[in-house]
Amino acid sequence: MNSTTEINHEKLMELFGSVFNDVAGSMAIMMSYLGDQTGVYRAMDKLGPASVKDIARESNVDER
Repeated sequence: MNSTTEINHEKLMELFGSVFNDVAGSMAIMMSYLGDQTGVYRAMDKLGPASVKDIARESNVDER
């Protein structure tokens, strides 16, 4: 005996949206942590408007 369940696409899209937002938020937190730990944010604060090359040099990280 097989049974099938109809998928509510509206609820499925709401779930996908919620999961996507949660993942994006988690990635933003990780990038903020890395920027803090590597000194990139301190370099940006010290230099003001600067190129990636200048920020990398100031924070002693690879510009890539």
